[in-house]
Formats: sequence, C-alpha cells, structure tokens
Amino acid sequence: MKQLIFFILIALIGCADTDENAAANLKKGNDFFEKKEYEVAEYYFERIPETSPLHKEAVKKLDVIAKIKRQWVEKEVSPADLSKIIILEHTFQVDNVARIPSHRLSLVNNTDRILQSIEVEFTYFDKSNKEIMKLVGEVRTPMFQNTQDVFKGIEPGYVQEEFATATAKIIKARFQ
Repeated sequence: MKQLIFFILIALIGCADTDENAAANLKKGNDFFEKKEYEVAEYYFERIPETSPLHKEAVKKLDVIAKIKRQWVEKEVSPADLSKIIILEHTFQVDNVARIPSHRLSLVNNTDRILQSIEVEFTYFDKSNKEIMKLVGEVRTPMFQNTQDVFKGIEPGYVQEEFATATAKIIKARFQ
C-alpha cells in the first residue's frame, strides 16, 4: 500500500528526465535499492537520460534489478520463507446441506517479496475430533511484502461427512 501511495505522489509531483535531475534520481534509486525496494529504485534509475554521464551506472543497477526479478518469477518458497507466511486467524462457514465450507483467512506476509499465491491444506474433524478428510485450496493473493490481509470465500471443495471443526495450514507458496 505504501508503494502505491508513493507511486501516486511521484506521478503528481513528477521527476523530470533531465541531466540536471540525474544525480538526484541516481541517489534516490540507490537509496531504494539498498532497502530492497527494487520497483521504486527501478523507477528512479529509468529516469536518468542516456545523455547523462550517470546513465551507465543506472543501467548496471537496472541489470541487477532485472536479475533479481527473474529469480522472483514463479519461484517456490523455501521452508524458511514459508514459515514467514502466517495464518493469524482462520474461520469458516458451512452449508450443511451442500457441505461446502467457505473459509476466511487473515494472513501476514513477513517476507521481503510479493506473494503471488498460496496452497492451503484444510483438515476437517468431526465432533469427537476425529479427522474426516483433507482438502487443498489455492489462494491467489497478490500480497505485498511485510503486509497483512484477509482472504474470504475460499472453497476447497465438498466435504463428504458433517464436520465440527477445521484447521488450515499453508503447504506451498509462490512469489512474483
């Protein structure tokens, strides 16, 4: 969300693509690059005109950003990063006639990358806490780094028997 506001402010204020502004754009780009805010850094590096003596330095940084972004594309999350994607709250409603549960998850993405999707394993239990079955559902996020969000209406499928409780566990995740 912060990045969206930032981009809007940049669009309103503007940052002219002139040789005079090249040094300021390079400095801002480097600052955001160090913070690993690559999309914002890229914006500033792209504002340095080819006629500027700083253009070559900006192109080198843009190449590094491009390599980083290629690593992000559809990359499966490591177990360490998976543990940083946390379910804060899990609730569900069920239509007892159709037995299709609709889940609601409150998630936190504590990684430094944009989350594209997650696979969640839902386990259903009867009144005696006996496991009835497991279903897997996919949640398309996208979810920015270090943010919290709520996802509603997750329906992984039909549950064969009546159930009393359910748990949710993230089993896979992908980054942009």
